[in-house]
Amino acid sequence: MKKIRITIDNLAGGGAEKVLINLLQKLNKKYEIDVFLINKSGVYLKEVPSNVYIDYNFKALFSNHFIERIKNSLEARVKDKIYSLDKSFFYNLNRKKYDYEIAFLEGSSTEIVANSKNKYSKKIAWVHIDLLKHRTMDIEKERKLYSKFDEIICVSNHSKVSLLKLYPEYEDRTKVIYNLIDEEQILTKSKEIIEMDKNQINIVTVGRLNYQKGYDLLLNAIKNLKNKNIKFKVYILGIGPEESSLKKYIIENSLQSYIEMVGFKRNPYNYIKESDIFISSSRYEGFSLVVAEAMLLNKPIIATDCTGPKEILNDGEYGVLVPVEDVKSLENAMENLILDKNKREIYSELSKRRKKIFNSEDVLKKIEELLDGK
Repeated sequence: MKKIRITIDNLAGGGAEKVLINLLQKLNKKYEIDVFLINKSGVYLKEVPSNVYIDYNFKALFSNHFIERIKNSLEARVKDKIYSLDKSFFYNLNRKKYDYEIAFLEGSSTEIVANSKNKYSKKIAWVHIDLLKHRTMDIEKERKLYSKFDEIICVSNHSKVSLLKLYPEYEDRTKVIYNLIDEEQILTKSKEIIEMDKNQINIVTVGRLNYQKGYDLLLNAIKNLKNKNIKFKVYILGIGPEESSLKKYIIENSLQSYIEMVGFKRNPYNYIKESDIFISSSRYEGFSLVVAEAMLLNKPIIATDCTGPKEILNDGEYGVLVPVEDVKSLENAMENLILDKNKREIYSELSKRRKKIFNSEDVLKKIEELLDGK
């Protein structure tokens, strides 16, 4: 049985983290898998299969006991100092010999695996984002890190194009594998009952509340539609650093009856299923897992014309694409679908046709071939 070590920052509620959980649940019986977390935290920790060993750099400081909190704090300070000097120090304390070491996210995870002292393992880096737009480090530093990987896996063709614009010398080691999506699980979870007012148009969006996801743009568009007296409701599922500023904007512009901040939901699929429209207002993406998941549930989709949604919707053939950061275009697209039931039905049918490209068996086969050295 091949031994695999996968590194990721944490298991918070993001797309890459959810994809990793899907992979662990599918692969844990065929391979011996260990996971290394920079921070042992996140809503998906409980979903890691019991036979997957978890190692970590930092653990949560919280404790019910005062002495334990002090101990944790002192330990964190020491570890933080060491980590600032050598991100791979604690990672390399594990002397186990792995066949594959995988950096499942850009940035720190990639840096840690690139500097692994296991010279005989095959190194694989996953790229879940448009590296031209999402920068985490100096280009020359990143170039050097990727030089240490045998394979670079991009989650979409457009994310591959962006990577090769930066580092064309790595074309021979770069390939595309779409994110693994568990359609059966999505369909099952979507059947859980959720109450939505069917006398109005319900719109759902799912994602971390940060700059990348563009919720400030979405709220601006909602405000403009409210001023036109168009009736609808938007459910925003997610948590993140911009939560307080978004809530403040909602109150200041009297949008409480138009927007519900739902928070993080381990199961967002019943919300998506019961909605009339799914929307993604991101400034940039790599794949956009939630757009693909909404497509699996046959939803009409509005998304920004960035890496990921652009590819999933095939340049607007299977959903409505609007320019990135263009509030007026986003507003117009929402207005058109809110007011036109026929258009919603057309785009729902288009999602039903397009979702065939997300074949989980094909994706799993490609990943297994990668890990089996084929």
